[in-house]
Amino acid sequence: MFSSPTDDQATTLLAPAAGGVSLFPGEVAPLDGSADPFALLSATEAALYAGVTAGAVCNWRRRGHLPAATDAQGREIRDSHGRPKYRLADVARAELATSKRARRAA
Repeated sequence: MFSSPTDDQATTLLAPAAGGVSLFPGEVAPLDGSADPFALLSATEAALYAGVTAGAVCNWRRRGHLPAATDAQGREIRDSHGRPKYRLADVARAELATSKRARRAA
């Protein structure tokens, strides 16, 4: 069963490292824009990157804001448990689109 990180853990995981921005635990993207936009993320990793909950990431997918990653044959890429994976670039686009919408509604 998944357990959510505490506020202290989430802050630590999302805090920028020296010379880069934290994408998810153990991964730091340099500020020079060389992060791999095709990196595959789980819903939990995507949520950490976007600063939202994993449930929000699942909602983005259900509402059509976030497509699951696909292989060359067009099949969804899934982890060993059957859960969809997401491309970093798609997560960033979904976060931008939904955050603009949230600001407009507020």
